[in-house]
Amino acid sequence: MAIDSHTNNYIYYGDSLILRQVRYYPYIQLLVVALFIGLTLFALSSTNRAVQNQVWVGMAKETAHQLGTPLSSMEAWVEILKETEEVRPLATELAKDVDRLKLITDRFSKIGSVPNLEERNVVEQVAAMMAYIKSARPRK
Repeated sequence: MAIDSHTNNYIYYGDSLILRQVRYYPYIQLLVVALFIGLTLFALSSTNRAVQNQVWVGMAKETAHQLGTPLSSMEAWVEILKETEEVRPLATELAKDVDRLKLITDRFSKIGSVPNLEERNVVEQVAAMMAYIKSARPRK
């Protein structure tokens, strides 16, 4: 057997390219698993928050419903008081308070509902809000 003089023999040392790439595979796998766990926790948190918001909306609507019964009775009593001349100023003030409670009850019942969009004049709306704030603020 004759030895070919044109044959080159190579000596390989160090890690091969595939071995260097495979070295990072466990870290990539851990990253993918961590992302999956993170997304799962985020989805569970969002679902839990949505359920909690639905509970709050239900409680607000039930509170509004429960306030409605005594309010209707109070309205009737205010109307009876308005018939008596000597307590008419008191009945007028009570009617204002009952109207405020009705407004609050109405707002509570609207929590979680789809809002109705209305066209409004911005200048008039701001003026009305400023007048309300001026009347509601402390006098001192």
